[in-house]
Amino acid sequence: MTAVSARASLGPSVRRASDRSGSKWDEAVDNFGVKAWCPRRVVDVESGDLEPRVRALEEQVRDLADRVRASEQDAAAARVLAGAADRDVSEFRGEIREFRRATTASFNALRQDFVDLRTHVDNGFTEIRGKFDVMAAGQQQIVDLLQTIVTDQGHNEPTE
Repeated sequence: MTAVSARASLGPSVRRASDRSGSKWDEAVDNFGVKAWCPRRVVDVESGDLEPRVRALEEQVRDLADRVRASEQDAAAARVLAGAADRDVSEFRGEIREFRRATTASFNALRQDFVDLRTHVDNGFTEIRGKFDVMAAGQQQIVDLLQTIVTDQGHNEPTE
């Protein structure tokens, strides 16, 4: 099997690409749509010469070791970012909790102010109502006196 036939056996969904370290890899998509990177075959596998095959395998192992190191660094960076994001979320939750407490306290204070205001207004209306009652009683006395005067004048008038 030649290098061309080895790549062709991966199917039509194989394309050439270079990863970050510059080594050549083929991207293959399996039947489930999962992408994977496979090393490009550069050695004739049917050849009986062991030296080039070993060299190619050693190169592939070095490339894989570089890729593993890069993946480990990426994973470490992802853990650091995840930790920072977790702290940010915790901080944000704390701020929301504090805001909720402050808002609840403000609403409770506002409610108490309305209760106090209503009590004050109710007391004021009661006081005003008492004053109106006193005024109405005084006006009724005035009316009664005027009525008495008018009635008395009508009886005491000289007839002609």
